[in-house]
Amino acid sequence: MTNNAADMRNQIEGDRQLISPSKDQPRVSYDTVRAAYRCILGREPESENVLLWHQQRAKNLEDLLRTFVNSEEYRFKAARGSAELQASLLNLLAYFTPRKVIGHGKIRVGNKAGDGGYVMLDDFREIGGALSAGVGGDVSWDEEIANRGIDIYQFDHTVSGPPVSHERFHFLRREIAPEATQNSESIRSLAAKFSTLEGRLIFKIDIEGSEWQVLDAAEIGAFSRVSQLVCEFHDFSSALNADWLARAARVLNKLNTAFQVVHVHANNWSPFRIIANVPVPEVIEVSFVNRSMYEFEETSEVYPTVLDRPNAEHRPDIFLGSMRMGNFCPLPGAHCASFADG
Repeated sequence: MTNNAADMRNQIEGDRQLISPSKDQPRVSYDTVRAAYRCILGREPESENVLLWHQQRAKNLEDLLRTFVNSEEYRFKAARGSAELQASLLNLLAYFTPRKVIGHGKIRVGNKAGDGGYVMLDDFREIGGALSAGVGGDVSWDEEIANRGIDIYQFDHTVSGPPVSHERFHFLRREIAPEATQNSESIRSLAAKFSTLEGRLIFKIDIEGSEWQVLDAAEIGAFSRVSQLVCEFHDFSSALNADWLARAARVLNKLNTAFQVVHVHANNWSPFRIIANVPVPEVIEVSFVNRSMYEFEETSEVYPTVLDRPNAEHRPDIFLGSMRMGNFCPLPGAHCASFADG
């Protein structure tokens, strides 16, 4: 990521003559440069001279970090991965290929300006209740659903309650987990608890990365009454881990048997990762609808759409294109999406 060793030594010697430590102190420390090597490049620096070279050139911490993340070494490291990993990753992402629901449009539910809003199918007929797993500090989605006359059952073990009250809010300080315990609920236990509710259910899941293990443990039959499922999927940079990739494929394959993706949006609080030369959002918001309740057709939609908003309002939204990639066919007899289709 620097010039050759001889040039570096010559430059360092020149710097020592030009820079007086008493008048022009380095703006970053040796320990900071060393930490950048370990955390960003994943290795120790070549020598103490290399530390000095970076220390004397960095205008500030941000400048130092930019130097590292813009280096060829980091870009090569970030793009690591085999052709086999690339194929597996493309096939995983192909589970997110959206289709259009015949006879129904979409609307944005929740925050109209940024984080907390989700694009859903504009169909709330015969809804007997809504489940909201993960409340946090924003309940704009919950409020809009409740304002439609739908009781909403909220679950979050990290807060004492929703930030605002509503007569149709029913909050339980319980974790959503793979198995139900005294302090947690599982997908199975939720299905049993709400089995007496009449009509269809809506389900939102935003549990900060725990969705993978929760959904992996769930039986797909527990979702039989769920007409719409909105889920935020996290940690796609972990696709370099074979166990994570295998579990993610199990989860998405399971969901695919009962649900069809109708909308995707990348959360821009986290950047793209380059894995096996595939740009991958770290976090993806996905809207599903129940296959048994709707009919579908191909869509030419490009994401983000006019209904989407960047989660981080001060940053541009993440472009996903048509989200068609891999060799996975979402429906028997359907057109098989390929990376070239994007």
